[in-house]
Amino acid sequence: MSDSEKIARRVDWGDYSVFLAIAQNGSVSKAADALGRTQPTISKRLDNLEHRLGVPLFSRSTNGMKLTAMGEIIFEKAMSINRSAKDIENLSAQFDGNEEGNVTLHCMDMLSTHIIIPHLSEFQSLNPNIHLTIYNQIQGYDEKDMAQDISIQASIEKPMDFLAFPLASLHFMPMVTQAYEDKYGLPRNAKDGVNHNIMYMRRSGLKSTKERPLTDALRELIDPNLSADSGALILQAVLNGAGISMLPTFIATLFPQLKILDFNITHSYPFWLVQNAHLSKRSRINTTNDWLMDLFDATSMPCFSSDFIHPSEFCNNEIIPPK
Repeated sequence: MSDSEKIARRVDWGDYSVFLAIAQNGSVSKAADALGRTQPTISKRLDNLEHRLGVPLFSRSTNGMKLTAMGEIIFEKAMSINRSAKDIENLSAQFDGNEEGNVTLHCMDMLSTHIIIPHLSEFQSLNPNIHLTIYNQIQGYDEKDMAQDISIQASIEKPMDFLAFPLASLHFMPMVTQAYEDKYGLPRNAKDGVNHNIMYMRRSGLKSTKERPLTDALRELIDPNLSADSGALILQAVLNGAGISMLPTFIATLFPQLKILDFNITHSYPFWLVQNAHLSKRSRINTTNDWLMDLFDATSMPCFSSDFIHPSEFCNNEIIPPK
């Protein structure tokens, strides 16, 4: 028997799971609760591991268990093993041809409400066994939420083992309704906007790739009439005549009552479709991805083009020039 075979026979991966649980929870009792084992069992597994390795992995004190220098080194190795074990379990997903099951999608609320949901019935008719779970977000992939399958996000930031594909660009312009104009009139130009009810999103996660000194300077002067972390909420406020806000141009195609203030203020943001690389061969994930790509196809929806296309070219909304 070779040395490697002898070592393999002595290795008990369960001991390393116990070791990780103690390191992550700070005590044997908490590790026992986390693993659903008794405290004596956890203590014995740790003793076995330390005896087999010939080194102490923790220093014991009244404040709990603290990793020794060697324990710190082994912790990193054990974490790597744990990640590899998860990768092994995910391998089967790469060959999953199942056209059924859950698909979790995170995206901006305006996109889910006004682009995805209106086409959901058609998707369900073609794929009755794919069940979507949608969470509204815009900031991007949340590393704490490992359940998410697909994210439509305004940031290219992602975990290393995730894939990102360009999906669409959203181009924002200031919009208003007749109801607001009847009450307050319209601003004459961009600078006059500081005298009006301006509304915008907070914590949107949208970061411009271009300098915009005029609008950034004006924003510093504005005390918003309404700020919210929901684009759909801001839209409803504008539609009800409460104020003026930057809205994506695709929204104008859906609400002809919106007037577009053509004051040379345009903000553009690329959006990405991000997914776990381990899910790239799951049939239901690819089916959902293909559907989303079609929904945001710039050929049929020029408002999603990477280059800004003026809304006068794809909608009939009234365009208000500066005075």
